[in-house]
Amino acid sequence: MVYVAISIIALIVIYNLVFLLQKTYKGQRKDLIKRGVLPGQLYIYDKLIKGKYSSRGQVKKDREILGKVEEEEIRIEYGKRLTWANLIILLGCIGVIVIGADKSRKVINKPGYYDGDKEVNITVNVKDDGGGYNEEDISIHIEAYRMSEESFEELVENVVEYIYAELPGENESIDEISKPINMVTSYPENEEVSIEWVTDEDGYVDSRGNIDEFPRDGDKVIELLAIISCHGYEATVPINICLLQKVKSDKESLEEQIQLFVDVQNEDKNKQTIELPKEIDGLRLSYQSEDNHLKRMTLLVMSFVASGVLIFGKDYDDRKKAKKLREGMEKEYSHIISKLVLLMKSGMSIARAWRKIALDGYEREYGERNVYEMMVCSVREMDSGVAFQTSVKNFAIKTQCESYIRLITYINQNISKGTDTILHTMELEMMKSANDRKNAILEMGEKAGTKMVFPMTVLLIIVLGITIVPGLIFI
Repeated sequence: MVYVAISIIALIVIYNLVFLLQKTYKGQRKDLIKRGVLPGQLYIYDKLIKGKYSSRGQVKKDREILGKVEEEEIRIEYGKRLTWANLIILLGCIGVIVIGADKSRKVINKPGYYDGDKEVNITVNVKDDGGGYNEEDISIHIEAYRMSEESFEELVENVVEYIYAELPGENESIDEISKPINMVTSYPENEEVSIEWVTDEDGYVDSRGNIDEFPRDGDKVIELLAIISCHGYEATVPINICLLQKVKSDKESLEEQIQLFVDVQNEDKNKQTIELPKEIDGLRLSYQSEDNHLKRMTLLVMSFVASGVLIFGKDYDDRKKAKKLREGMEKEYSHIISKLVLLMKSGMSIARAWRKIALDGYEREYGERNVYEMMVCSVREMDSGVAFQTSVKNFAIKTQCESYIRLITYINQNISKGTDTILHTMELEMMKSANDRKNAILEMGEKAGTKMVFPMTVLLIIVLGITIVPGLIFI
C-alpha cells in the first residue's frame, strides 16, 4: 500500500509539473495559479469532464436556470475543484506513507510483563530470483518482557482436567494432533499455580506447543510431562498425544524458521525488542504489518471519495437550487396567467401586459433569482430590438417548465395566425392552473400529515407511559 501511495504522489506531481512547464499555458500560468488552479486540471476538465459530464444533461440545465452560463467561469470553477481534489489525494497518500512507515520495520516491541505473551501477525515479502516479491501472512509468538522471574507454584488435582481440556487447541482431540497445541502455563482460577512442560526427546514439539517436525513414517504417540507446582508442592503428570503424519508447506516452513530466529532472542529476558531475519536460506525477506493495513486503505479511499465530493458536490447543490427554483416558478404560474388575463381584458396588448407583470414582480422579488427576473430579461431583449415572440420563446426555454412553455406556445400561435381566441384559451389555462395549484397544495398537506405520524406516535407513547406507569407502581 505504501508503494501505491508513493506511485500516486509521483504521478500527480509529474503530471502537474509537465503542464506548468508547457508553453500552451505560459501566458495564463500566473493568473491561473493566483486563482488557485493548476493548468493540468484544466486539461482534465477539457478532455474528460466537459464533453461527457459538464456540458450535457441535467447538470447543464441546472446551471442554465441558475444563470451560470459563462463557459470560462465554469471551466475555472472545475479547475479549482480538481486542484483541491489533487491536494486531498496527496495528503491522503502522505498519511498512508506515514502510517505505513512506522509499521514497515524489522523490530517488534515485546509486550509488557503484565500483558502476557502475544501472537503477532506479519506479512513477509520474499524476494525471489526473478526480482519479484511473494507475500506470506504468518503468525509468530512473542514472549512477554519479564523484568524478574518469580513464579508461584501450586498443584491441585483439578488442574489436570483443565490441561486436558485446553491442550488440543485448534485440534479435534489429543489423539489427532496436526496443529500447534495449547501448552498452558497457568491456571485461571489460581494465579499462584504455574505449569511447566517437558517435551519429547525426539524434538517433535517445542516448549510452546509448536510442531517442529511431523513424523514421516506414520502417526506417532508422544509423551509430554506437565510439571504442576505451587508453594513448593510439585507433581509430574504424563500426557500422551498422537501426532499425525504431515508434510509442511512452504509457508509453514518459513514460519518455523522465523520463529526459531525469534526464539533465540526470546531467551534474553532483558531484551525489549525482537529483530526479524533479513534472509533465510538465501531468500531475502522484508516485512509489513497487517495492523494498519485497513487504516491505510480506508484513508486512501476516503481521500478519493472526498475528492469526488469536492468535484461533483457543487453540481448536486446546484441541482437542488434549480429544483427549488422550478417549484417556485410553478407555484407562481397561476398568479402570472391570472394577471395576464386580467390586464388583457382591461384592454392591454399581450406585450404591454407582459412588460407590466415582469417589472412589477421584479421590484417585489428583487434580490432573488425567480421567474420575474427571467421575464425582465425577456423585456430587456425586446428593448434591445428582439421581437416579442422571440424574447418570450427564449424565456420559456430558460424556465424549463412545461406550463410556461405551453403558455408561450399559445401566445405565439395566436400572434402568428392572427386568431381572436387567445383570451378564451388563456382563461381555460387559468382555470386549469388554479385547479393544479389546489391539487398541489392538497398533496403538500398530505405529505406534511404523513411526516407528523411518527412524532405523534412518540407523543402518544409518552402520554401512555405517564398515565400507566404510576398506576403500576402504586398497585
